[in-house]
Amino acid sequence: MKLILKEYLANMGERGGLDTLLDNLLSQMGLNVLTTPMRGTKQHGVDIAAVGTLENDRNETVYLFSIKSGDINRNNWDVGPQALRPSIGEIVDGYINGSILPQYANFPIVIYVCCGGEVQENMVNVVSGFLKQTQQRDATGRLQLRVMNGDQIANYLIKHLMSPRLVAIDERRLLFRCLSMAEDPDSSFLYFSRLLKLLLKDEKSGKRKIVRVRQLMVCLGLLKHHCVEIKNLDACYRAAEISLLHCWAYLDLKKCTAKRRMQLELTVFNRLWWQYVEIGQLYSEKVSSVCNDAYFMTYACHAGNEVDVNLRLYDVMGRLASYGASVWWYALSFQNCPDLLRVCKEEVSKVGNALIGLLKNNPVASSPIRDDYAIEIGIVSLFLNQINWIDELHEWYMQVLNRTYKNFGLGGAYPSTGLDYLGLVEHLEHAHDDEYRSKVLPSSELFPMMYMFASVLGYKDVCSRISQIVEKYLKGCDFQVWYPEPFSEEVFYTNGGNHGLQLVSQDLLDGDRFMRNVFSECDKRKLPFSCLNVFGGLLLIGCRVHRCPLPPQLIQMIAKSHGNDEAHTPDSDANKSASGGADCAAQI
Repeated sequence: MKLILKEYLANMGERGGLDTLLDNLLSQMGLNVLTTPMRGTKQHGVDIAAVGTLENDRNETVYLFSIKSGDINRNNWDVGPQALRPSIGEIVDGYINGSILPQYANFPIVIYVCCGGEVQENMVNVVSGFLKQTQQRDATGRLQLRVMNGDQIANYLIKHLMSPRLVAIDERRLLFRCLSMAEDPDSSFLYFSRLLKLLLKDEKSGKRKIVRVRQLMVCLGLLKHHCVEIKNLDACYRAAEISLLHCWAYLDLKKCTAKRRMQLELTVFNRLWWQYVEIGQLYSEKVSSVCNDAYFMTYACHAGNEVDVNLRLYDVMGRLASYGASVWWYALSFQNCPDLLRVCKEEVSKVGNALIGLLKNNPVASSPIRDDYAIEIGIVSLFLNQINWIDELHEWYMQVLNRTYKNFGLGGAYPSTGLDYLGLVEHLEHAHDDEYRSKVLPSSELFPMMYMFASVLGYKDVCSRISQIVEKYLKGCDFQVWYPEPFSEEVFYTNGGNHGLQLVSQDLLDGDRFMRNVFSECDKRKLPFSCLNVFGGLLLIGCRVHRCPLPPQLIQMIAKSHGNDEAHTPDSDANKSASGGADCAAQI
């Protein structure tokens, strides 16, 4: 375990990696963390400040950590504005004199030079000499300077987070299997899912729950490191998604009444969220590199037939859209943080460009072969509306419908329900007569989903095209819309059982009546999800991971933000309490 942790720490980045891990570790060790690393703020050389006792210190001490990733070498010791030596000088000359809270003014002070690797051999004398000289120049005698390397951090991790007392032998075995099978994403993800269920077991104490989530973050970080090493991010991306969903349900913040406990749980969940964002960045960068050339993504799937390509492209499409929408939803909650908003805007723009490149350069992305691709199409539509790229969305809608119309007529890859992989392969080879079509597509959520988005966004030609398809090929099809129930949140995040209601037997040929029926039901049922204000992306991730249709209440929110009269029904006032997520879903 220690060797694995040391390798993980040595290769961990500084921002969002080592600093976040150390922050969690210090809290777990009983220290009171005073300041945590933030992007875009002046730090005066201090990444983390904490108060408590470490090692052989008998009295409460103020600990100031200056963190660097990897080894300490000549480049990061004394070269550049982010080098360690000038950072230590800034701490001694500026931070200690002006930034320590008055109640800790007389406490001993320890400055830690912290790295994920080790001090390189040719730098040991240089570093130790500088630390001794700086300590000797302190007239108060309260200042000490120390080095904390990856070996020490690994020891602390094993003692306080991953000890046999805290992590059972079965959990360790599952972790090792998960890491060793990282090249086979399905097997690795299976072991991680089992590990997650063992780690997130019922705990009466809120503190124990926080410990469990921190342990899960360490395991996810180890998996991410292995996936980066083998250049296959599939397993860690899927693991990050289910970790978010299960931890939100596990912490159950909605039922938390103690303010201090809620603060701690939100903090640890926020760190897990940024771990997901870090993995999402790596994933989107990898996809972006193959999205802007025609057919490149199609060939990159290494698929044996059209079904494989179709399945893979829609999977990637859903991941990009849910990740981008989640980041943007999160950023909208921090309008008063311009630096965070700017970083999120840049990331969302990159994800949007990658998504549009995938849609434009791969014709297979315009041929949904499964009806439950309503989920991916809905999330893509929501995301592109969020960033106001509705012209690109309109163009893609027309491509999908034109190709689907053609496929219905010629017997191509039109949507189907209830088919396994072999069934989808045979679907492309069957004589597609009316009897077969009614068998493989007896009901549909895809066409209602597209019609709802097209209607609220003003795509009249799209609505007309859907009506043509329905009238010519789908007269006997049962069009359905799904709504969550009041208790849906209790089982939604963990996929703990069946939930929700279906609005069935809808007539898409009478579009105005269809939209009135849909929004009338929306007004009677507000969204029951507590994550909407900040972590609304969890709803989109959960819909995609657990194959649950997108709630039409989100589309009604978009309609209201666009000033669409269809969104307002006689019962609209009854659902105003649900409008808190409306701006999040529709604003840029």
